Amino acid sequence: MPIRGGDPARAYWAVDRALGGERPPTRSQMFAARRPLVVAVVAGLFSSGLFLLASEGDVLPALGMGVLLGGWFAMFARLERGRQRRLVRRGLRESAHIHGRRAKGTYRAR
Repeated sequence: MPIRGGDPARAYWAVDRALGGERPPTRSQMFAARRPLVVAVVAGLFSSGLFLLASEGDVLPALGMGVLLGGWFAMFARLERGRQRRLVRRGLRESAHIHGRRAKGTYRAR
């Protein structure tokens, strides 16, 4: 059976649903989805520090591992952002203020 264009996406969302992907996000998940770059920098710095301690002062490998792990965490934060947008799109979650943006018409006049 050939793989059609939507099959990998459908399979991803089926696995997400099976793992509880339709539950409302926690505060930490909302933070990560709103700020994936902050998550990447913090995770990268923390893991660089750990690898620096473990490698007895070799800076270059520690920085490399920090960049890799920071990128890994940023990727998961972006996937979480997609999950939350899908919840809003499907009507399973109501949010006027998602991912740092306000919905149209919610700005207050000064």
